[in-house]
Amino acid sequence: MVVALFGSPLQRWWRRPKLVLQHDDDALESDEAIFVSGEPRRPHVVTLLVINRGRTQADDVEAVVSVHQRFGPETTEAGPIPEFEVPSVSRGALRFELASAGQTHVPVPPRSVRTLQFVRLGTADHIHAAIASNGDDPSAAEHPSHGMLCVHPAPDADRAVFLPEDDVVRVTIELQARNARASRWEAHVKVWQWDAREAEDGEGLAGVQLEWVRPFRPTRSRLPQSARQVWVRSHTPLALWREHRFQRLMREEDEPTE
Repeated sequence: MVVALFGSPLQRWWRRPKLVLQHDDDALESDEAIFVSGEPRRPHVVTLLVINRGRTQADDVEAVVSVHQRFGPETTEAGPIPEFEVPSVSRGALRFELASAGQTHVPVPPRSVRTLQFVRLGTADHIHAAIASNGDDPSAAEHPSHGMLCVHPAPDADRAVFLPEDDVVRVTIELQARNARASRWEAHVKVWQWDAREAEDGEGLAGVQLEWVRPFRPTRSRLPQSARQVWVRSHTPLALWREHRFQRLMREEDEPTE
């Protein structure tokens, strides 16, 4: 009786696809592109591995990336500004290698690996041209950037696919499939440029490095907050005090000065 009732669901659970995100090299602390005399040898693409550790094929696998940049805390004339995060990319589909240009979903057979393109490193001119060719706005970067996400074009999307220079960002990748449970992975990365022009032959070296401040690790999906949870968070004593202080500062700004 037990086998008749639970045999088929248990077999499907045992054979289900299981998607895992992994670095090309677990011991790797950084990826970098080396330039000689300011000329790039070739653009360097940082890749990740999507592994299906299940016993059946995962269909329509998609890697969705989100990037958050942290600002603050900062002290201004109007008062202190607390630390907060701003999303630069809300949801973007990363590119799989050996997939067609417009194909965002790929199959992953059991016990096999697909290579996922993560970040492209290069000179500021190369990254600027790559962002423009991808259909995104390169003018969103206030300063020249040496890294960008390898995402598919998204027309009319309000996003910034470049990585800020020498600033840590939080990256989240969610692996989704039609017949597998979604998995969520989070990392903290930083792109920075180094320069060493002390060679005797006059040919200096320079490079761009992607530093893994915190490698990718599995994390739980954050469900959207209910209306009651939002109300409770906005009516704590600390939240009410901050709102009262903000309103007082706004009234002081609106008062005419003699």
